[in-house]
Amino acid sequence: MTFLLIALILLCLPSLSFQKTGIRSGYMDRSSTTAVNGIFVLLVFLRHVKTYIDHGPADRLFLLFDRGLGQLIVIPFLFYSGYGIMQAVRAKGRSYILAFPLRRIGKVWSHFALALLLYAAAAPLSGRTCSLRQFLSALTGFTSIGNSNWYMFALLALYLITLLCGLLFIREDAPPQKAASGPEKEKAARSALLRFCAAAAVLTILYMLVMSRIREHYFYDTAFVFPAGMAFALFQGEFEAFLLQKKSRYALLTAVSACLLAAASLWKYYRPGIPADIVWSLSFAMLLVLVTMKVKAGNRVLRYLGSLSFEIYILQRLPMNLLKGRIADKYLYIAACAAATLLLAQLFRLLTKKTDALLTGAR
Repeated sequence: MTFLLIALILLCLPSLSFQKTGIRSGYMDRSSTTAVNGIFVLLVFLRHVKTYIDHGPADRLFLLFDRGLGQLIVIPFLFYSGYGIMQAVRAKGRSYILAFPLRRIGKVWSHFALALLLYAAAAPLSGRTCSLRQFLSALTGFTSIGNSNWYMFALLALYLITLLCGLLFIREDAPPQKAASGPEKEKAARSALLRFCAAAAVLTILYMLVMSRIREHYFYDTAFVFPAGMAFALFQGEFEAFLLQKKSRYALLTAVSACLLAAASLWKYYRPGIPADIVWSLSFAMLLVLVTMKVKAGNRVLRYLGSLSFEIYILQRLPMNLLKGRIADKYLYIAACAAATLLLAQLFRLLTKKTDALLTGAR
């Protein structure tokens, strides 16, 4: 596994570029965030496949790295998702919120349901059973039939929070632009977005509190970065202006974020709880933003993998389950799982394009 981690680093190295002064333009655009997601979806794959193989001395470095990274591995997906949703709400207003149940929640859940049908069909081949009751329960993401599930449960919960807060606070069909509408309407639109974001943050904390009583920590401990991504979309300009005022601010904030992450990791380990989870996840999200402001790690492979991150995440355990015990050499097993996952992901993308068109009525 350590060799595969080194291979991932080597994959990133040729495309690395550094911004010496100022802030790199486009660090939060789709191309850049997709490439970052490509890196992290590979790490997710390695994390999951490691549970299906035996480990030797050569794997210790990877296992140590993986243990240190922990649930931070999903923060880019949640943070960028919250950021993208806020940007869409700013651009489209209430019309986006009204379309959200079908075009966002419906599409994501339908993709998840289609993937679960594959798991249910393949269950007997991997020595599993899947009753109708188990399947229906798995559709919520609360339980599993061999698939990865907690992230889907958390994501759908965060989407429902977004929908509720949007319906309550986003009243304009299209947020007016300052130049066209004047300062009063611009101020009102900004106020509505702030209330929308604040309500989402409060409800996310409530979700975390409830889930901390009934499920494992990974169902909730990274959830707060979703509304944090929304907030960053609102204050991105002000944040960048703050950093650019003095050169020392970037280095200082980076150091503070790294220290907070280290301290929060110890806090979370020795005194676990919601406050520790929030500081821990936010400090990593801040480090991610600060690093990508200066460093670009994008190439076609990473962008391709990032564009299929959902499909890779939801389908990867299917070949892992089916091939377990059938390929003795662990590296051949990992290679076969990777190839099968990519093939399934691409075919699944073609299938869901068809189902999306039926769902939304698009041609």
